[in-house]
Amino acid sequence: MLLKKEKWKVFIVFAVILLIITFLASYFLLPKEISVIEGRKYQLNFHNPMSATIIADPAIETSGTFQLGTPLTLKANQTGNYNLRLDLMGLIPVKETLLKVVKEQYVYPSGQSAGVKILTDGVLVLSLGAIVDSQNIQRLPAKEAGLEPGDYIFKVNGENLRNNNHLSQIVQECGGNALELEYKRHGKSIKTVITPAVSGEDGKLALGMWVRDSTAGLGTVTFYTQDKQKFAALGHCISDVDTGETMTVKDGELVKSKIIGQTKGKRGEPGELKGIFDEPQQEVGRIRLNNEFGLYGNVTDPTAIQESNPVPLALRNEVKVGPAKILATIDGYQVKEYDIEIIKIFNQQTQSIKNMVIQVTDQELLSQTGGIVQGMSGSPILQNGKLVGAVTHVFVNDPQKGYAVFVEWMLNQMEQY
Repeated sequence: MLLKKEKWKVFIVFAVILLIITFLASYFLLPKEISVIEGRKYQLNFHNPMSATIIADPAIETSGTFQLGTPLTLKANQTGNYNLRLDLMGLIPVKETLLKVVKEQYVYPSGQSAGVKILTDGVLVLSLGAIVDSQNIQRLPAKEAGLEPGDYIFKVNGENLRNNNHLSQIVQECGGNALELEYKRHGKSIKTVITPAVSGEDGKLALGMWVRDSTAGLGTVTFYTQDKQKFAALGHCISDVDTGETMTVKDGELVKSKIIGQTKGKRGEPGELKGIFDEPQQEVGRIRLNNEFGLYGNVTDPTAIQESNPVPLALRNEVKVGPAKILATIDGYQVKEYDIEIIKIFNQQTQSIKNMVIQVTDQELLSQTGGIVQGMSGSPILQNGKLVGAVTHVFVNDPQKGYAVFVEWMLNQMEQY
């Protein structure tokens, strides 16, 4: 009799543990937020371990229940934000998921090569050094002020800093007096005081650091909005080649460029596209934002945009493993379509730039570039007639493969400015 009671206790404990694990699994497997397009039917598979009941607004049509292996059928008939309440077995409230219903959006996919010119907001500290004065003593003003490579100096004595020349002018006119600098490090604003030292070599005042205020490079335009007023490009940030820091944009240009050659990628050595800016330069747009998800700005010359047909944007839950296409320019000005395969999708709940793994399968592209190369970042990815994302990175040890970002995340960034 005692043995039976012990067995029942073990069974009850096991059942409680299983229920807790099931609840936690349900909670973490169900997304915090889902985006869908008005009027379009979706099948969403959350891989829920048990059946659940979904409580929705009358504007949302659902299949009512879903479980492991049975996707949820959902259709939203009106734009807006809705709360979907998910109940385990129809009894235990598990989670509320935010359902965002948006209108169908069309854009012009590009694939056009473009030159990028950025003037930073202030100056970027590249490295620190010593100043040898007339007594042959080493002075370290920047180091003593606590500055480090990667810091962005944007104010001197409360005045907005324009560029390298502006900083040099302030230093030479300060009479050797201390200067108050305001700079950013990892997004945080910091103030410090620096006292210039006199160089024994030329008698000029110096701060003991090397700085930069601009950069230029080559990339690919991902898409233009349907009214051709805005653009998105690259799919990742422009960072400084020396420090790796994301460059803050004070002003920047997107200009028309021509691809004049390629370096073929191979294992361990990424290839690259070689291009030149058109002369005279034809400005396509002004860059307003440079962040983790790419470059964004306003179109200034619609005539510089190559013709393409508008396509609908795909939300991240519409992207599937399977065949797709990329648009890229690898010779001259010609945008061409190439075959790829989406081989893996990461369904992250937070925004990132590595959402898909893609593989180039097009024999023409493989023969010319070896796969994905530098300069192709931003190349739009099309699947089932929709724009689903953009190329962001190449795998150094396998140039046929690379990462891509969801176009939904890029669109979210465009709406920020």
